[in-house]
Amino acid sequence: PTAEDRQGVLGRSNSLPSHLLKNSTNPTAPALRDAISHLLFDVSDKDASKFVENVGYGFASGFLFQNNVPVPASSAATFRKGDCFGAQKLVNPITGQFLDREKIADVPEMTDEEKEREAERLFVLFERLKKTGVVNIQNPVEKAVQEGRFEELSDDCVEELD
Repeated sequence: PTAEDRQGVLGRSNSLPSHLLKNSTNPTAPALRDAISHLLFDVSDKDASKFVENVGYGFASGFLFQNNVPVPASSAATFRKGDCFGAQKLVNPITGQFLDREKIADVPEMTDEEKEREAERLFVLFERLKKTGVVNIQNPVEKAVQEGRFEELSDDCVEELD
């Protein structure tokens, strides 16, 4: 993908590389999907790290897992790519987009009540999963209590941090 493609999330512009990336995840054309993924991997010198840098981990992960290619440890780290002026910019390793071009979600901070409701909802979901027996799962709060890492605090307790 070009520097222009990296202004947005990879695979969303009208350029040829974007169309190739879109079709590399096309579930209705598995032969085309595999051919494109192999082509992009070959263009990346069959190097998984280069492949992730070129197309982003989001597009690379399926191919790497399907073909038993070890996922590089560096795939989660941001890396630098040149923009259209030759300046090196940080790139999001998942989307392949320049970090300075990412849109930050305008979501308000959760209130304490919302956080508590969400925690209760998650607790119920953990309990349901445990009862089904499909997965062997343990509630993280329950585990912390058993290990002695959980401390109940009163509402008026304030802890000073250095």
